[in-house]
Amino acid sequence: MFRIIYEMMHFDFVLQVIAAARDISKLPASLGEASPLVLNPSGSVEHIKSSAAAAVAIHGRIDVLVNNAGYAQQGPVEELE
Repeated sequence: MFRIIYEMMHFDFVLQVIAAARDISKLPASLGEASPLVLNPSGSVEHIKSSAAAAVAIHGRIDVLVNNAGYAQQGPVEELE
């Protein structure tokens, strides 16, 4: 995801990017001018609502939302349920 955002930041038009993460200190420097925002997708409903409100407050609106949260199982295919 970070590569996609990085490449989008080099178009001729201005993109205002918010990079949300559980720990914003771990966001890569390649995100450049992105506005950092603390967001724990496993947090309470109140936390998620306040993070969404904070995102809107940063730039006034959200036009595109990219969800890069994931879930993975590891192991041999025969043993996965």
